Amino acid sequence: MNETWFRSCSGVGLLLLLTGCGKAVNLDHPGRLTPSSDPNVLGTLEERVMQLQVDDERLYWLTYLGTIRGCRKHSCASSVITYTEHGANLFVDFGVQGRELFYLANSGDVLAVDVADPTLTRTLAQGVQASAVAIDGDNLYAAENGGQIKVVALATKVGDPVVLIPTNRVFAPVIAAGGDYVYWFEETDSGQDLTRARKDGSTQPETLVRDIGLDLDYPHTAGGSVTLSLGLAVDDAHVYWSENLLAGTIKRYPIAAGVTEPETVVAPIRLPMRLSLDGSSLYAVHERDAYQYAVAGCQVDACRPAELASELDATSAFAVDGDYVYTAATAQNLDPDVAQPDPVTQLRRSAKLGGRPL
Repeated sequence: MNETWFRSCSGVGLLLLLTGCGKAVNLDHPGRLTPSSDPNVLGTLEERVMQLQVDDERLYWLTYLGTIRGCRKHSCASSVITYTEHGANLFVDFGVQGRELFYLANSGDVLAVDVADPTLTRTLAQGVQASAVAIDGDNLYAAENGGQIKVVALATKVGDPVVLIPTNRVFAPVIAAGGDYVYWFEETDSGQDLTRARKDGSTQPETLVRDIGLDLDYPHTAGGSVTLSLGLAVDDAHVYWSENLLAGTIKRYPIAAGVTEPETVVAPIRLPMRLSLDGSSLYAVHERDAYQYAVAGCQVDACRPAELASELDATSAFAVDGDYVYTAATAQNLDPDVAQPDPVTQLRRSAKLGGRPL
């Protein structure tokens, strides 16, 4: 197939003429994000946030209506850009790499958008129906609902995804990629197994740990939508996961394998979910109380977690860069059985150290 590029144009909001576009295009949206006098609040939104991502310059958020926006971290209220309006899949990760944002559209298209100029959009693949997505290096990995793992190259030309794992398997809704491997939870008759395969497809899938304790039925919510957030992350030496039970644990297993039992990093911790690694630090979303979520952090080799941020909009509404933990926060209880008022969400940043011990 030929390389696909297209420009989208709009005449709403703050206007800027771009070469190759026949009319003014909408880059910034003044008024969508209200500035704050608090230096640790980037601004206030009138929309619920499902997920955050961050790079060196910008913070990005996915709303529960499938809209992805972003802003410059140091001037957020005056630099909001909309990358897609109601077009993104709510239940899989989007990602940022280099100067592009990558996401799975509701249509099944995998799209790349220039982070500074959202009129520059590339279609990388079509017909991808995934329950989980991970981006690492040159590729996007998609665990499909039909029991396959497919690889989508992040290069400039559209192509059919490569099938990495062709057999009919049942996946828990999370996947991670790092080093030479792709990792996932595979459902079996007795529970879930932590499984991996080489990215180049040179080996058969390998089970690392059997019968992991996951609760795949617990309803985690955001903005009235029920979703499930599981934790799976990789560094140079270990693969980490969260066992999302009321008396939950975070565990790890060496990438080199060869041991019989995983190592417990921290336990107990109430319903640990989304994980993020940053050097020697581990960050996890956990439940403080029913449908109330917070971020805790610790040094991974001597983990004594401390709470760094609370009132998260959703179990994936946090991101970490070299300086801060970013969260999308609301004071509202997110119980799906309770009627919610119009959402008011703050984009906040918190120090990566300190906090209240759990």
